[in-house]
Amino acid sequence: MSAEDRRPSRWDGVAPEVITDYRAGASLASISREHGIPKGSIVALLARHGVERDRRNRPKPSADVVVQMYVKERLSMREIAADLGTSANVVREVLDPRGVEVRPSGRHSKGWSLDEAGDE
Repeated sequence: MSAEDRRPSRWDGVAPEVITDYRAGASLASISREHGIPKGSIVALLARHGVERDRRNRPKPSADVVVQMYVKERLSMREIAADLGTSANVVREVLDPRGVEVRPSGRHSKGWSLDEAGDE
């Protein structure tokens, strides 16, 4: 289907910004948050505008930054991923080779305990 034959998308108005952000290295998640567009719609928009997805060459966040956020600031992998515009899996891929002990997921991972919850 040629560009002239396709139905316009409700996201076409922000396509230039989305394409620029994507080509500059922004993740689908960060573009989604910034523009309020579902990730699947971003993928479709990129395809409609002939932008090839490059999944291999996405830069990983700085290991020093990730370790600082995880160990010293005690942020979760999800929080770090959201802050850095990547995925929790990428955060784990950065932490694993550095021997960082991964905390269990959930609220208990930040030092919260049942003793602090009080009796209700």
